Amino acid sequence: MDIDLSTGAPASPERTRQLAEAFAELARVLNHATMDRAAFGVPSDIDRVLWEVEAAVSRLPQLLSQLTRWVAAEDAAGRVAVAGGEEQSGHPAAAVLALADLGEVARMSAGTLRADLRAMARVTGTLAAAGPI
Repeated sequence: MDIDLSTGAPASPERTRQLAEAFAELARVLNHATMDRAAFGVPSDIDRVLWEVEAAVSRLPQLLSQLTRWVAAEDAAGRVAVAGGEEQSGHPAAAVLALADLGEVARMSAGTLRADLRAMARVTGTLAAAGPI
């Protein structure tokens, strides 16, 4: 997959989907890469990974807000329908409201995860190799 990661690249539905797929794939690859002891040389390597993951998580609330705002704007313009599901069938406004509420919960969860990652990094920031590497 060849994706332009610059923030100035033109937006499109296809690029947005590709970026989301790459984000998910990157997490999978990082999980596999860190299964091996050789993935790290010293405790500060763990610290760096935690800070980078924290940085990624810190960006999620903005993304979630943008997703829910886009759907709300489309609904306000009459371009959203509920294609399935019993609960909100025929009531896109109810679905959009539910999405907004769930988005707020997800943003709060991301904030909690970010705080937890920072707490972990406060510990890993104090660790060092005990002897020669």
